[in-house]
Amino acid sequence: MNDDLNSQSNIDETESLAERTPEQTTPPPHVPLNPPATSSYPGFKDLLKQSLDIYKKHFFKFIRILVLLVLVALAFLLLPFNSMEGSGSTPNISFLITTQLISNLVGIFVALWLVFAIKQALDTGDVIIKEAFRSTLRNLFPYIWVGLLVYFIALPGFFLLIIPGVILAVHLSMSHLVLVDENIKGLNAVIKSMDYVKGKAFWVIGNFIVLTILALVTFVPIMLLFAGFGEFFYGIAISLISVLISPIPWIFAFLMFRALKAAKGSYIPAPTRKRRIKFALLALIGFVALPVIFGGLLLSTLNPNEQLQKARDSKRESDILMMSNALNTYFTDNQEYPASLNELTPRYFSYVPVDPLSGKSYTYSATTGTGENYKLCANEMEVSEKFCKDSFIPSRIYDTVK
Repeated sequence: MNDDLNSQSNIDETESLAERTPEQTTPPPHVPLNPPATSSYPGFKDLLKQSLDIYKKHFFKFIRILVLLVLVALAFLLLPFNSMEGSGSTPNISFLITTQLISNLVGIFVALWLVFAIKQALDTGDVIIKEAFRSTLRNLFPYIWVGLLVYFIALPGFFLLIIPGVILAVHLSMSHLVLVDENIKGLNAVIKSMDYVKGKAFWVIGNFIVLTILALVTFVPIMLLFAGFGEFFYGIAISLISVLISPIPWIFAFLMFRALKAAKGSYIPAPTRKRRIKFALLALIGFVALPVIFGGLLLSTLNPNEQLQKARDSKRESDILMMSNALNTYFTDNQEYPASLNELTPRYFSYVPVDPLSGKSYTYSATTGTGENYKLCANEMEVSEKFCKDSFIPSRIYDTVK
């Protein structure tokens, strides 16, 4: 009897161990699994064909979404021109900035709305515009945040070397689609995009390049055709064509994303704390580098040293003209020009100007003996040539001597 009980106990224990074994050998969900090797990535022709099929099937629903963008663009074109100007002909900067911000926000909203509609088309074969609209409202700011993270993370790569920046940008290119398709936000979306594209960056960028070349070959002749209709109609035609074809690259990108996602099998990237910190630091570097880059571009464009030199030259010219007027007044009163500029003070002006940089006096000479003529020069011009004023030709104001 005891032997039977022991035997039964051993059987139960063996079954219990057998049941627990799979649980113990399966890694926890936060540990990444190696993706299966696969070469089942669709070629460009297949991706384009699928994109065009989806575009044609849901064309009118896509256009209904894009109508908002068209209406906003037309509204800005039809705005009264006087609202774009301040006093005189000076542009109203606040108006221009406000309209640009509104235009960008509408463009982002419509793009996200379109992407959610494409997701519906891929998932269910149908597009429900209102549902896509609600999804857009919920995800607009997370979408903008992901875009900012991608921009700031990729920026240091472009700042250092162009090619690393391009490669990094390609790896981050699926971040928005991770947000839309998997509802993963922020840095987690960025990291997952990196993992999806890893090892297939050249496949991604190659498809985008071929699509861009095809678009140029197809639509450049159309653009040239409309170029003869005037700038206004040309702008409207190009805008409408751009809006009409805009769903195609988004569908194409979504299909590439789905192919990358399918190729990873059950692989689930793990956004570990270490990786999050690394990407957060990259974004911070990009955020800090942005004002440095634009500041450098601004300085190189404005060239503050040259501006200071021009300002000093302008001061020298102003001094020469002011002293010339004082000399003419002195001549009217005394029928001769003074032997030195010091004789003009304090009656004709309170002080004798000097060069703004060196502090030296301007060069002055009066005709010896008669005192009927003079010559006054600024010899230390920095950008312009030597600037003089004399009495030989009274109508001459600027006498440039090389």
